[in-house]
Order: sequence, then structure tokens, then C-alpha cells
Amino acid sequence: VKGVTETEYMVKNLEPSTTYCFTVTSANEDKESDKSSQVCATTWEKIPEWLPAPTNFKATYASEFDIKLTWDAVEGATTYRVYYPDGNIFSTGAGETTWLVTVEDKEAEYCFEVTAVYTSKDGKEVESEKSKLCTSIADLENPTEPEPEDPDLDPRIKRYKMKIKQSEELL
Repeated sequence: VKGVTETEYMVKNLEPSTTYCFTVTSANEDKESDKSSQVCATTWEKIPEWLPAPTNFKATYASEFDIKLTWDAVEGATTYRVYYPDGNIFSTGAGETTWLVTVEDKEAEYCFEVTAVYTSKDGKEVESEKSKLCTSIADLENPTEPEPEDPDLDPRIKRYKMKIKQSEELL
């Protein structure tokens, strides 16, 4: 850079996570000095300003006392945090979008929250808003079936009608 008279200079518009090397010379009207020793530096990585909350947060039955939590991946997230009702917080592995939860009471309702987290190489974090869901093992084991629009298509009514018909035939 020509024409700089100060002993420091701000280089702008550099790319994130890129190494740049610099040398310096001094000059007057008559001549220019030899180059200084080369100095190199790497710019910091670009840190997102915010992350969206995970979407499609769901719970499914895994076993008698286990609930499987799943959610869609968030672009830019390096990990996720699962918040338990008792205040415990657990982090998933990089890129994992499932978490298995063991509960004590399968009839009790439990509420969970999940966030997306970006952690930079130097430890700076950005955490999304929370996605929340509440469920119980009992709800997941026995999901309520919607009533059919046509009662004659309901298998329970068909079985009941067959039993009545069989009873009538016996009389």
C-alpha cells in the first residue's frame, strides 16, 4: 500500500478463516528499504448472528420408559442442547438430531426443549430460541385415534355388529 505514513494500517474486507501474510518497507524520495520479515495471521471464522430454533420437534415411543426426541437439522448448528424438566441440560454430538430420554413415570407429562448451538473455534457461542414439546409415555403408547368419518368403517363398530348378529343367530 503506497502513501501510508502511519506505523499501523487496517486491512479491510478479508475473508473469514483465511491466512494472510504481510511484509513492510519504508521509503523516502531517494530509495526504498528491504522488506521486513514476513508476518502471517489467520482471520477468525465467520460467526452467525443468530440461529433459527429447531423445527419439527417430535417425541416418539421408544420403550416402556424411553422417549425418542427428534428435530430437523438447523443450517450452521454445530451441536444441539436438550433441556430436561428437572433443569439438566445435555448436548448432542455434532450434527445429531435425535436424543433418547429415560423417564421414571410413564403416566407423567414431561416437557422438553431443544436449541441449536453454533460454537466457534475460539469458544464463542450463538444459541437459538427454544423449541418445546410436552408428552408422556402413556400418550405415545396409546395415541388417540381419530374417529372415522363413517361410523360403519370403524372396526370397533363392525366387531360389535358382528357379535350382535351372531347372538341373534343363536336365538
